[in-house]
Amino acid sequence: MNGVIGMTDLLLETPLNREQRHFADTVRLSANSLLHLINEILDFSKIEAGKLVLEESPIHIGPLLEEVILGQAGRAQAKNVEIAGHVSAGMPEILLATPSHPADGRQSGQQRRQIHSRR
Repeated sequence: MNGVIGMTDLLLETPLNREQRHFADTVRLSANSLLHLINEILDFSKIEAGKLVLEESPIHIGPLLEEVILGQAGRAQAKNVEIAGHVSAGMPEILLATPSHPADGRQSGQQRRQIHSRR
């Protein structure tokens, strides 16, 4: 995955037309999402082995929303559906996410996260 991401980054440094840049950005986003998924699977293995250390991490809402929209834009366009996002004026720009206890996710089959604003 790191090779795909690295080569995509190199591609994005070359002259591309608007459509090519959009496709390359989507490849990079998809590759990063897949790398994240692979890391989550590896973390699940750590959970089973009792070796996972949980930590809080900041989430920048604007860029996250843009990534989600860009990742779904191709599907939406193929179905002739408009996809848009909006962050409310009162929403902090950065939130702090803390994964819950691993047993919670295993019991329900979901990954739960607690999110706190950093004001």
